[in-house]
Amino acid sequence: PETGRIDPRCMAARTNIVRLKSDARDLGPDADGDGKPDSVLDPAQRASRLQAAESAEREYCRGAAAP
Repeated sequence: PETGRIDPRCMAARTNIVRLKSDARDLGPDADGDGKPDSVLDPAQRASRLQAAESAEREYCRGAAAP
């Protein structure tokens, strides 16, 4: 990898962590691609997705500066 470039998967993981930790109530999958969630994540789904995003951050953000 080039020096100074952050893996896009790292950036996506960090964005997801911020959104999942926020108070946003409209988080959910957008299966039809219209930009709006088709359903809303319940607390258990949100916690599971947060755990996955934190795992992805550990994997893809090695050596990247913290946000």
